[in-house]
Amino acid sequence: MKKVLFLGDPGIDDSLAIMYGIMHPDIDIVGVVTGYGNVTQEKATSNAAYLLQMAGREDIPVINGAKIPLSGDVTTYYPEIHGADGLGPIKPPKAFSPNIKPFCAFFDILEKYKGELIIVDAGRSTTLATAFILEKPMMKNVKEYYIMGGAFLMPGNVTPVAEANFHGDPIASQLVMQNAKNVTLVPLNVTSEAIITPEMVKYITKHSKTSFNK
Repeated sequence: MKKVLFLGDPGIDDSLAIMYGIMHPDIDIVGVVTGYGNVTQEKATSNAAYLLQMAGREDIPVINGAKIPLSGDVTTYYPEIHGADGLGPIKPPKAFSPNIKPFCAFFDILEKYKGELIIVDAGRSTTLATAFILEKPMMKNVKEYYIMGGAFLMPGNVTPVAEANFHGDPIASQLVMQNAKNVTLVPLNVTSEAIITPEMVKYITKHSKTSFNK
């Protein structure tokens, strides 16, 4: 079973990725690290924890990631795409009080799963870049990286040439791509074709063994 540390900014797309990872028999999500991007870092954290609670997987730690890009620039959010709170019309309950871990827990996971950990980064690169800045030697413990970002062979989705994740913190993206080993980059020309159809949603609802089928 693949040990996966998921970095993201849920957001509808990253929420679906978390759900997929939880339900896949060959994937063991060992942590979710939340950063800014589709929504603020605080909202991303609440959304991730809420999804894990719904799935009955509160054993999976939610770890605080980056709140702003390395440049310090003001972040643009996209409520017209993901909704005001990031989950479309769904709002996590106000009485919801998840147990959130500090960023140092990121390195605890690297040590625990040394040599077998896969990092999947579906959000801005800031959190991952910060890990390289703070503990570059420890990042050698990572088996491989899957990074969603960049635009090749097609226009960007933020500017004519830039994709949202890399555009959101180009300094961090460059740092990660220069330092990470065994990287699989998943750019916009791939993700724009990754469509979840209503039929897929019905299948998930029917076959899910988690609370996602409610």
